[in-house]
Amino acid sequence: MNTIKTAVLTTPFLLALSIGVYAKTPQTPASFGFSGDAIKQALPHEQLPSPSNIAIYCQSDVAIDGSNDTQCFEKSGLAKLEKGVEAAIEKQRFIPATEDGDAVAVRMNFRVIYQQDEDSQSVLLIPNLGSLQSTLGVNYSEPQEKLDAGWFDIFAKTNKNAESFFRHDASPIRAKAIVNTDGTSRSVSMIDNTHRQQESALTNSLRKASFIPGFVDGKPAEMGYLAIVTE
Repeated sequence: MNTIKTAVLTTPFLLALSIGVYAKTPQTPASFGFSGDAIKQALPHEQLPSPSNIAIYCQSDVAIDGSNDTQCFEKSGLAKLEKGVEAAIEKQRFIPATEDGDAVAVRMNFRVIYQQDEDSQSVLLIPNLGSLQSTLGVNYSEPQEKLDAGWFDIFAKTNKNAESFFRHDASPIRAKAIVNTDGTSRSVSMIDNTHRQQESALTNSLRKASFIPGFVDGKPAEMGYLAIVTE
């Protein structure tokens, strides 16, 4: 098996980072309660060129019991692999996020790296979309939107056809923010141009949202966050 190369989701801005400023409330992010091998075993057989090294970007709504509702996106449009990964993950349980010892429902972004050569296949789970990989490596945890106080539900109230992740049939509209270690956001601004009403709705929803902060080496850290919507 060749060494796994972890593809990253490129963005046109550098996500800011500050490590070592601790949150007042003890928090932990949602994390994988299953292995890449469990996902590999559940995937349907896919005829892909060998060698293959494919990044599938995923977003899971992780409930307080670890169950999940997941959607995935693969840039080249390998629909069977996308749907296979989604179905495999939804059979698994995450370790839920916590705040003050209580489980919290969150929206978690992550990557599934599928590698295949002539002899074998492997799957690697990475708890981020890779925007800070050049600085932090692969094992940092991105900020996670709390589902009971999240930005997307606020935005969707006035944008009924919006979805919160990438789609093949629509261009993304993106905004960025810095998530503080207490789960609040600051420095909110748009990346993509859209009409003023939509920009205002997206940036205002981000300012009102609450997050589990980003984590590096098990410690909360101020970290950039990318909000993605499609319509």
